[in-house]
Amino acid sequence: PRMNGQEFARALARQYPVHASIVVLTAAADPRRLATQIEAIGWLAKPFEIDQLIAAVHRALATSASTSALS
Repeated sequence: PRMNGQEFARALARQYPVHASIVVLTAAADPRRLATQIEAIGWLAKPFEIDQLIAAVHRALATSASTSALS
């Protein structure tokens, strides 16, 4: 890989600042801190259940839609 997940998330946010809604999926010891560092709108610690992932994606989409409506 050319970059890790953190580097990818930062590059994505730089390239698409309005459209990038990131949910971190990580095995990091402190997933909340990691999500905050890259300005993600959510996070899930591995291992997680598929229902948790679906709920996180729904929250991200809802957050993104409400933010877009305010712009």
